[in-house]
Amino acid sequence: KEGIVGFYKGNGVNVFRASPCAALEFLFYEIYKSLIIKDLSANDVKSKFICGALAGVTANTLTYPLDLIKTILSVQLNLR
Repeated sequence: KEGIVGFYKGNGVNVFRASPCAALEFLFYEIYKSLIIKDLSANDVKSKFICGALAGVTANTLTYPLDLIKTILSVQLNLR
């Protein structure tokens, strides 16, 4: 019913959410890496995995309100 406009509804908000989320993931990865890995020669896979997981959880928690707005805009019906 909404055509091509309905197909892209909410995409602007998705782009607006994805960029800060990725930036925050890189930022928090470096922060957690500096806190967890004290000796830079001890860069093992397990420590990097933990840093990446914590960075992803933190970034997605902070950008979740934008994801909720995107979802609401995507499923909203045009009742005019």
